[in-house]
Amino acid sequence: MKHLINAAAAPAAMKNLRAALAENECVALIAEHAAYLRDKGGIQCVAIGTDFDGIEGNLEIADSAGMELLAEALRKRGFTESEVELVFYKNVLRVMEDAMR
Repeated sequence: MKHLINAAAAPAAMKNLRAALAENECVALIAEHAAYLRDKGGIQCVAIGTDFDGIEGNLEIADSAGMELLAEALRKRGFTESEVELVFYKNVLRVMEDAMR
């Protein structure tokens, strides 16, 4: 990997994410974190995974139908359409294909 991400920042990021979840501001914060990772490590190290099982409450993205909210938030942060595709599935697909070689 060309760049390394500061792993020490992860606990603070998770605390911010929990606070955002409580205030229903999760989508904007996820987009902010994705932009940070893209700017520090490159678009090739940003990917989104989802798991909606067992999550309850009034969430911005309650199921897969809400993922367009995140795509739009990424676009507002300056992500191109090709970068949104990389984040949503192409980066993970690349890693999985590399792992199966």
